[in-house]
Amino acid sequence: MILLLTAGDAALLVLYAFGPRALIFGEDRAVEMATALLFLAACVVGTLHLCRSRPRDYPILLPVAAVLGLIGFLDETSFGARIFGWSMPAMADGGEFDGAHDLVILIYRLALRADPMLIAAIGAGAGLVALVFAVRRRKALLALARRVGADPTYLAMAFSVASVAFASLLDLEIGILRRLGPLEEIAELDAALALLVTVMGACGRRARLEAGHRHHGRRQAQPNEEMRIE
Repeated sequence: MILLLTAGDAALLVLYAFGPRALIFGEDRAVEMATALLFLAACVVGTLHLCRSRPRDYPILLPVAAVLGLIGFLDETSFGARIFGWSMPAMADGGEFDGAHDLVILIYRLALRADPMLIAAIGAGAGLVALVFAVRRRKALLALARRVGADPTYLAMAFSVASVAFASLLDLEIGILRRLGPLEEIAELDAALALLVTVMGACGRRARLEAGHRHHGRRQAQPNEEMRIE
C-alpha cells in the first residue's frame, strides 16, 4: 500500500507541476472529489458491515473508521455547503468554518492572541501529563505499537490518522508550509484511501473468519452423519 501511495503521490506532484493544475487541484476539483468519494465509500462499507453483524476482531476500529469516513466526507464537502449552497459561519481573521480541519486553524489563531506564558504553561502541563501516562502505561503502549505494526489493518488506520494530522498542519500555512500547498490535498487523498483500506481489511478478515467457521462446522457435521449411517 505504501508503494502504491508513493507512486500515486509522485504522479500527482508531476501533474501539479506540468499538468492542468486548475482541473486537478482546488475546491471541487478532481483530487478533492476523489477524496470525498473515498471517505464516503469507507463510511458506507463500514456501516453496512456493522448493520449485518457485530465485528469480533475489530469491535472498536470498524465503527471508528466508519464515523471518520463520514466526518471526512462532510469535511471535504464543507458539511454540504458547496452541494446545497448553504452559508457557513465566518471565522475571525478570515475564512469560513466549513470543515473539521478549521478547528485546528481556530485553535491556532486563538493561541496566537493568547498570553505566551499561558500557552507555555499549558504546553508544559500537557507534556508532563503525557509523559506520566506513557511511563505508567508503557507496557500497554508497547503492546499496542507491536499490534499496529503487525496488523496491516491497524497500520492502514495509523497511516490515515497521520496523513490527516499532516494535512491539518499544512493547512495552517506557517512559514515554509505555505509552499507545500498541493501536499495538503494529496495527504487528504492518502488518508481517505488508507481509511477505505482499513475498512476493507477489517471486513475482509471477518468474512474469512466466518467462512472458516462454516467450513469447520461442516467438517464436524460429516463424522456425525457417517456414524448415523453406520
